[in-house]
Amino acid sequence: MPGVSCQPCFSRSSISKAARLDFDGKLFLNFSAEALVQLADTRDDSLAWLRHRGVSPERLVIELTEQSTILDIDSFLSVISALRASGAQFALDDYGTANASMGLWVRLQPDVVKIDRYLIHEIASDPLKFEAVRAMQRFATTSGAQLVAEGIENEADLIVVRDMGINCGQGFVIGLDPIQRHIPPRKFQQALAHFSGKRKRTRCAGEPT
Repeated sequence: MPGVSCQPCFSRSSISKAARLDFDGKLFLNFSAEALVQLADTRDDSLAWLRHRGVSPERLVIELTEQSTILDIDSFLSVISALRASGAQFALDDYGTANASMGLWVRLQPDVVKIDRYLIHEIASDPLKFEAVRAMQRFATTSGAQLVAEGIENEADLIVVRDMGINCGQGFVIGLDPIQRHIPPRKFQQALAHFSGKRKRTRCAGEPT
C-alpha cells in the first residue's frame, strides 16, 4: 500500500499555531517533493482550510527540503505553478547541500533560497565560504530570488552577511539580549537593523518587530 506523507498534517498544526499567535510576516513550511505534489493535488481543500482559519496563502513560503529527489523536473514545475497560483511562494531549503543544486535553482526558479548553515557558520573567517555565498548573492540578484542566511550564530557572521547585501536571516545571535552581546551595541544594532522578529524565525529587512 503506498505511503501517505504526514507533512501536510504537521504543516496544518503549525499554521493553526501561527494563526493563534497572530503575528505578521511569512510562515515557512518544509515539504518533500512527494508531499508538495499531494499539496498541489488538494489545493482547493487547502485554500478552503486556510480561509476558515483566517490565514492568507500569501503569507506562506513552501520550502522544498534538500533531501528531496525530483525524478521529473518538467512535471514538478506544474506543481510549483499551482502553488504560486494559490498565492504562496516557493523556496529551496538548505541550499548548498544534498540535492539542492545550482541546476535545481535554475530550473525551478525559487522565490526564496535558504543558504545552508554550513556555509554561513564562521563565514567571517573563511574566505572560501565568503566567496561561495557572495556568488550565490550575485546569482540571486540576477534570478530575482530572496536569500535567507541560516545559522547566524555570532555577531561577526551577522555583520558579514549584512554587508554582503543578504537582508534575511535566522539564527541564535539574532535573538540575543543586549547583555549577551560582545560587540559595541551601536555596531550590533546597525547589523541587526536588517533583521527583525523572534529567535529562530526568519527575519528580513524592513519587517516590523
